[in-house]
Amino acid sequence: MDSASSIHNLPSSLRCELKIIRATHLDFIPPGNIFIRSYHSTSTGKRIRLDSRETPSTSEPCWNQSFTLQYHSAATSSLEELKRQSVVFELRWRCSIPILDTIVGSKLFGRAEIKWKDALQSADG
Repeated sequence: MDSASSIHNLPSSLRCELKIIRATHLDFIPPGNIFIRSYHSTSTGKRIRLDSRETPSTSEPCWNQSFTLQYHSAATSSLEELKRQSVVFELRWRCSIPILDTIVGSKLFGRAEIKWKDALQSADG
């Protein structure tokens, strides 16, 4: 999975731009739609869930989609705690089944976890 992120340290805040670009060499994914689900921890211990748009399942799907997240805190210690957290990415598959026009849940095909401290270090160059 290719993605790019840009993280900026600001006094008592953290801004993250997350770009979901594409996935490569996906084998054995049945016909349907795939999407990227990400979980972002907050300094209060809650998780924010973001889903990319769905795209038809192919061996090299492309999203080119961006999200911007802004974390604010009055306490620097809260941001330090956030930097100890991770961002989780999941590649998920969904098939629409025409039973009462509903969509059945998604299936997990792959998972990756990135520590905020590692993302911050790579953003600093």
